[in-house]
Amino acid sequence: MLPDTSNVGYNLDESPHTNGFVCIGFTSSAGEPAANEIPLSLSPNPFSVSTQLKFDLDETTDTQMFISDALGRIVFKRDFFKLPPGQHGMVIENGMLGAPGLYFLTLRAGRKTATRSLVLF
Repeated sequence: MLPDTSNVGYNLDESPHTNGFVCIGFTSSAGEPAANEIPLSLSPNPFSVSTQLKFDLDETTDTQMFISDALGRIVFKRDFFKLPPGQHGMVIENGMLGAPGLYFLTLRAGRKTATRSLVLF
């Protein structure tokens, strides 16, 4: 019988840090998208000039996009109002981000969300 590890304590130094937040637990995935995740893609990634964001919505909803730097500061924000169901997209250019580095794109549509890393070189 395996030991019960459901109540194991961790120090803050042992917890992974992501985008300004501390992970206090994790979930393994079988590669299937979560029910509350927006299907999206960024191509190419990494990029030096521009990358294409594509995402699918299954209902009409207000949508917000945030891009934050590795320290969690928002460097770009865009609100899309009442987007209809279907595929949407936009071009993200290097000038929208600033210096080369690691960034995180978060897309929120209603109760659904998705976050992907972006690398500008």
